[in-house]
Amino acid sequence: NDYTPFGVTIKERSWNTNNYRFGFNGVESDSEINGEGNSYSTEYRILDTRLGKWLSLDPLTAKYPNQSAYAAFNNNPIYFADPTGLEGDPIGPGLSPENKKFFTSVKTYLNNQIEFYENKLLKLEISYKEKNWAIDKTTGNFKAYNKRIAVLKSYKINIGIIEKEVSVAGGDNLLTLTNIVHNEAGSFSYSSKVAVAYAYLNRIEYVEGGGIREPIGEAEISHYSKLSERWNGFTTNSEKLTFLGAIGDSYIAADERYSNPGIDPTGGATHWVSPRGLPNVAKAGYYQRTYSDITTYFPNWARSNQWAENNPDKARAWFDIESYQEIEVDGVSGKEFLFYKGVKY
Repeated sequence: NDYTPFGVTIKERSWNTNNYRFGFNGVESDSEINGEGNSYSTEYRILDTRLGKWLSLDPLTAKYPNQSAYAAFNNNPIYFADPTGLEGDPIGPGLSPENKKFFTSVKTYLNNQIEFYENKLLKLEISYKEKNWAIDKTTGNFKAYNKRIAVLKSYKINIGIIEKEVSVAGGDNLLTLTNIVHNEAGSFSYSSKVAVAYAYLNRIEYVEGGGIREPIGEAEISHYSKLSERWNGFTTNSEKLTFLGAIGDSYIAADERYSNPGIDPTGGATHWVSPRGLPNVAKAGYYQRTYSDITTYFPNWARSNQWAENNPDKARAWFDIESYQEIEVDGVSGKEFLFYKGVKY
């Protein structure tokens, strides 16, 4: 189909089938309200294409005091897209079908959870009214349900923002880096997340503006899975909510490196270990070492600078002794991460 700038279907240059619900901006047509091609239902709001306006307030109104809360596409539909109804962003690289499916799955889950707890809250209110009991929404299950609903709605907004921003700038590349940062440092400090983002791009010899690949096998990054696989692997609400509570910081850290590269805090490191996450039993390819107050088993290539200096012949098996360095990054606890450069593999 062809459309006017704000999405009205041009009748002489369009066709329709009842089996396909989507149209302008790839969002769902809501033809029952205002006729064919005049109304579209997005994640957050409904668009009237004839007016070129949203029919409800922008959830991010405070972010844009310079324009109407009902304005669509920043009043520039040629340059901006807004498939979720949150805010207009420049049309960008988009996402792969697999990553689109990931966002759809997450939003479906959140919508179902919100509906579930809103129904529980409604039933509770009805029960109290039938019994003529006083309702105090600051205590008991009233408080618990409202708190859960608020958290779920905040996650829904956050995941919507991430989806929009990576679709516009970074696309699958930025989402891949976000997933790597989350895989390695999801439960650690923000500084650790930023450092891992830099080190991974150093490892793959990333060229600004180029592609970012997924890790190759367990030897490169252990326990790694793509976002959609990671999400589908969660079996409990606790796992899903923990992930949603942490992915935002991982995205911001990844974007800090991807979109605004500055001074590399790792000094060019390409490898890292997390002492807190290393095995505490002997295994092939590892040696016992005490770092700070942690005694655990480090991979053979992760040696102290002093050991590398004192054992050059052994060191050559794992790293380039001329460039090798174990690095403690400013702002990152050594118990969380140590970084390395000059490693051979």
